[in-house]
This record gives sequence, structure tokens and C-alpha cells, in this order.
Amino acid sequence: MESIYGLHTLPFELKEKNITISVRSKDSGYIYIRETHDEKVEKLLFTKRNEIYLCPVEPVNLTKTITPFLLIELQKPLLVEPKTKNKVYIRFPIEIGAFFKIKGDYDNFDIFTFTKPKYTLYGDVRRGVVCKYYKSDVNTSIPKTDILKEGVIELRIENDSSEWVEVKKAVFNSFGMKIYYNDKLVSMIAKMKILNSSIAETGFSDAPLIKGMDKSVEIYTSRKITLSTAKFVMEAGV
Repeated sequence: MESIYGLHTLPFELKEKNITISVRSKDSGYIYIRETHDEKVEKLLFTKRNEIYLCPVEPVNLTKTITPFLLIELQKPLLVEPKTKNKVYIRFPIEIGAFFKIKGDYDNFDIFTFTKPKYTLYGDVRRGVVCKYYKSDVNTSIPKTDILKEGVIELRIENDSSEWVEVKKAVFNSFGMKIYYNDKLVSMIAKMKILNSSIAETGFSDAPLIKGMDKSVEIYTSRKITLSTAKFVMEAGV
């Protein structure tokens, strides 16, 4: 069975689990159809392009772009020893984007997800930030996932403080996300540097978790958004 992720030449039809994506010739253009058990989306495509690229994207676009921040709550807290480096694997929700490739740029025309968007507030009411919310188990090795629903973050935790720190959550700035995929895994590599019991800095590495993985389109790059930083400083506790 052909994977949904990757470059597809028009016309085509993809069927995987509970979704069908097809592009058919219609008049002088094409019709794009995305269909699941509870939703059907149709879009007319008037283009001379003959390829569409489908890939996982930063999971903060739906239901609409409310926030660039993703908060992942850990089902079991991690107790991290002072002056140590550790590595765990946590899950994140997946959103999938459809793109045209034009002169080296990617133009997005559809985004969808199989996970229900939830939001939470990180910090207090006055100074806190709204975050996309997801809850994950914690693993010491790469867990198996449904690659249309969940990806895996390799979280590299460095406790730079002189005290034991309990980590209950991680907040990430999606503008720094570097997503990679293959036919079995969607993944990112993230870093958390703990400065003290209530402050940590998170960011991402631009590298695949497994050699040979393909890199996804970065939505903020395709939208030509200018950013001052791709990191996030967790000042309201970890």
C-alpha cells in the first residue's frame, strides 16, 4: 500500500485505514477530495502543477491557528538528578498538510488531523500563554505509533542545576520544530535545559531521529513568517 506521506503525481488515489485522498481530472483542472468516516472535503485545483506533497506538519494549525506553543503533559513525572543528561521518548499529535511545490517553495492548501484539538494555559492568567495541549506517556525507547495520529519526540533533558528537579510537562515553540518521517515513524528531536526547579529552556535539533528519514515542510517557512526566536523559556514551572 502506498504511503500517504511523500510526493504524489496527479491524478492519484490513496487509501489508508480510515481516510481516502484522491485528485481527479476535472474540466481544465483537478478536484481534490479528502474523505473520512465523518468528513468530506472537496477543492477545485486550477494549476499546471502535476505533483502534490503530503507530510506531517507542526501540530498547532487546527482547528485554527490559536497559538504557536505546544504543551505536552507527562502521565508520570520524571525526577531528574542534578548535573545529569537523560533521554526519553514522548508522543505528540500529528497534523498533515497538502502542498504544491512552486519554484522551490511549498504552498499549503489543506491541513487535517485525526486528533481532537485541546488547549490549556501555561502560567498564570495575567502572564501565561495559551498552548495546544497533549498528554503523553514516557518511554525509554522509541514507542510504536499510528503515524497518521502520533509522532515521537526524543527529549534530551539536561539538568544544569544543583538540585533534583521533577519534570511534569514540556512546552515547545512550534516555530523551531523540525519534523522528519518515514513509512513507520514521524519524529522530532527536542532539548530541555533545566536551569532550576521552575525554569527550563526548550528547543529542537535539525536532525532525523533515524538515518534516512525525510524532512517535512516547515509551515512557518512556507508562510514566510519572520521569527525572533525558535526557543521557549519555561518560567512557570516544569
